Amino acid sequence: QEAVSEFSGKTVLLRFLRNAGYEINQHMLQVDANTDFGDAEAANPWLHETRLVVKIDQLLKRRGKLGLVGLDLTWAEAQEWIAARMGQTIGTDTTKDHASTFIVEPFNKHSQSEECYLCMRTAQKGDEILFSARGGVDVGDIDSHASRLQISAEQTSGNQIDAEFVLSSGLLANLKESQRVRAATFIAALYQGFVKLHFSYLEVNPVVIPEQEQSPVCLMDLAAKVDGDADFVTGALWDGLQTPKAFGRV
Repeated sequence: QEAVSEFSGKTVLLRFLRNAGYEINQHMLQVDANTDFGDAEAANPWLHETRLVVKIDQLLKRRGKLGLVGLDLTWAEAQEWIAARMGQTIGTDTTKDHASTFIVEPFNKHSQSEECYLCMRTAQKGDEILFSARGGVDVGDIDSHASRLQISAEQTSGNQIDAEFVLSSGLLANLKESQRVRAATFIAALYQGFVKLHFSYLEVNPVVIPEQEQSPVCLMDLAAKVDGDADFVTGALWDGLQTPKAFGRV
């Protein structure tokens, strides 16, 4: 298994979802020491059209608690935030590295009740999906409140995992009824990407499931791993996928 950067994991998943007919559009920009801010804003006019979120994108957990997430910034403020941290030593008491790669996205304004937890992972006899209506930075012990859906290899190969299957499984029982259909449709589509793109682990926390019908589902924070031996079958599906070194290994 190989861990992938948040930017590239989202890139390949969102591309797969759009190509599969699922309507989702999330702007993103990756920034490193070689990024020219002038070129970046010319290619991404949305940077001036919305407030922004900036995060370290180096396989580091608990970025928010470590002060490595900048929220509700203008593009000028985002550039200052990045410049102040680029090359600096970051991390925990036991694991440190140098800040080198960032992800910039639109700031998604939403309520706490819309923040959910979603995880897909390969298991010994198939796959497992975990879901909780309580997600976000204070998700706590996920095993104590997440619902689980076990999926056999036969169900996966038979393309049996659709929105109706997810709804009837009880996975979303603790979610508000007004959010369930939208959540089930998204989970079914994302699971197809999980399988086709040969992910072995995919955690989205939070995934924002809006209560308003006109608002899109949004993948906020993503951590993922892929089957490193699957590149010969994925081909162009993995275009742009990045598997950086583990955090702390300078």
